[in-house]
Amino acid sequence: MTTHPATGTTRTPAQEPAPPPAEVPAPTAPTADLPRSLARLIARAQAAGWTTTVETQPGCCALVLTARQESGETVLRCVWRLTARGYRWDGATLARNGQQAAEGIAWRALGDLVDARHPPPAQCRSCQPTASEVPPP
Repeated sequence: MTTHPATGTTRTPAQEPAPPPAEVPAPTAPTADLPRSLARLIARAQAAGWTTTVETQPGCCALVLTARQESGETVLRCVWRLTARGYRWDGATLARNGQQAAEGIAWRALGDLVDARHPPPAQCRSCQPTASEVPPP
């Protein structure tokens, strides 16, 4: 039971109001529970010359791979969502010089992108081209 001194009322836990949705935390997992595929991808990316950064947020984690070349910067953002069954692959996006080049990259295509470091979008068969890349009819 909770006593509210200002009102003098007593409530049982079942009578307590639910917190607003913004206050309900999203599921989180300790860093040790991050996906094994993430650790393998980090090792593969670093061997290929990518700079790696892991970002964790409630409900998801992301691996941000950055490659800098003379022609500019390539960023590959890989996302895993936390579900009741653990982390699941949610796709990746590819950006060049701040412009999104591909999205919805499948796990199977990711290895080729990581190994190539800076492939042209046409080499990414499992990627969805962005609107700016779709040729007019």
